[in-house]
Amino acid sequence: MQLSRETEYAIRCIYLLARDPARVVGVEEIARTMQIPRSFLAKILQKLTRAGFLRSTRGAHGGFSLAREPSDIRLYDIFVLTEGPAVADDSCAVSKQVCRLDGFCVLHPFWVKIRRDLTRLLKANTAAELGVVSRYLNRIQPGLKRTEESLGEPRGRAASD
Repeated sequence: MQLSRETEYAIRCIYLLARDPARVVGVEEIARTMQIPRSFLAKILQKLTRAGFLRSTRGAHGGFSLAREPSDIRLYDIFVLTEGPAVADDSCAVSKQVCRLDGFCVLHPFWVKIRRDLTRLLKANTAAELGVVSRYLNRIQPGLKRTEESLGEPRGRAASD
């Protein structure tokens, strides 16, 4: 199972904004920091805002901030918003159609279990946990730059180049 880019980028946006929920972050900063193409980012931010996850602020110091507490944003809800409701049903692992082979497909029981486990994990984790993991990694690896700082570096180049 592979996440779509939209899902990955939406989770990156939520992660960045959850680090400082009161802060309004501009589109350019989100795009640069999270390495998301600006045109695609605008669509994702609009979708997250319409769904009530983000709040947009207009003006010279405008941008986006969380509309909810990080602990109230389940990763499952972001996943369903971007991937659609099929993530929680018995759709085929190969296509997005409902599986009609569940009676004799040897893979079906495994995919159902994997989907249930993934759904359980996504429902149990929130944007607040993303911040906790980030702070933990920064504490145990003090020599490394913070994730969002190193994301701004071009691939293949060391941060010290």
